[in-house]
Amino acid sequence: MTSNASRITRRPNEEIADRTWLIDLGFQGVPGAIGSFLLAGEDGLALVESGPTTTLPNLEAGVRELGLEMADVQRLIVTHIHLDHAGGAGALMRRWPNIRLTVHEAGAPYLIDPERLVKSAARIFGDRMDDLWGEVVPVDADRVDTVVDEDIVRVAGRDLLIRHAPGHAGSHIVILDRATGVLFTGDAAGARLGGTQYVCPTLVPPELDVTLWSQTIDMMQGLGAKKLAVTHCGAFDDVQAHLSAVIPNLEEQIALGEEVMVTPDDEEAVITFLANQEREEYVRESEDMSRVNEWMRSMGLAMPPYVAAKGLKRLFTKAGRFG
Repeated sequence: MTSNASRITRRPNEEIADRTWLIDLGFQGVPGAIGSFLLAGEDGLALVESGPTTTLPNLEAGVRELGLEMADVQRLIVTHIHLDHAGGAGALMRRWPNIRLTVHEAGAPYLIDPERLVKSAARIFGDRMDDLWGEVVPVDADRVDTVVDEDIVRVAGRDLLIRHAPGHAGSHIVILDRATGVLFTGDAAGARLGGTQYVCPTLVPPELDVTLWSQTIDMMQGLGAKKLAVTHCGAFDDVQAHLSAVIPNLEEQIALGEEVMVTPDDEEAVITFLANQEREEYVRESEDMSRVNEWMRSMGLAMPPYVAAKGLKRLFTKAGRFG
């Protein structure tokens, strides 16, 4: 596979809180689609999210640009096991043997032996697997530390509170940095591009559960976070307004999907419908169509409409909509 590193375009590192940075991973040569977060302390560095293997050169470059060293990264925490968040964990840890992985206990087996994870993803992404995600390397079980709800992880000179956050994925966690008030949300708070207001539902198969997700939103609203660090992709101060938009926007997409997906064969119509709805959201925010198109390109990688369509199809099938 040919590396995308030479053609990557990404935004500069952004300090989102004290000694906490957003590193844009320049996924598929597009800025603003996927980010990782770097935390620094007197006792070393920690990362939240590896991103996929295809973006690891950009992750490492982002750390170096801060005058820091990958050799000082002691901990990688992933919010959940989807390949855009954790697909590069094994390859990163193979390259840097100083790093240990923290993941929810239910997700750990899928990173230690990723065969089932890769097969599941291949049903969605087909022959684009290598280009999008690259090699998914097993993680050494001896270097994995599992967590459950309300655990505390001490890294980079701070205490991180772990909360179980199902809805998007069963093994999803969110991470509250008690020192800064930053809440690392993975996909539990949807996707939102820097400089925009629209909170896009991260609607993917196969574990989508709206009831659990609603409970997760209630939990996050009660944490007293000062800022949301969203993997797709930015940091936002309007915590309550953002969180309050997640479930209504998710329910809106489900309702739109119900109108269009009459049979399981209606995926293409749903894709078109969702893309148009997304464009309308961004047009409300800007009359500059070049900016709208840039946002569409980034969100099209962060939360592709074709993946959302498959998520809706799975949801409707489980509900018995198609008989």
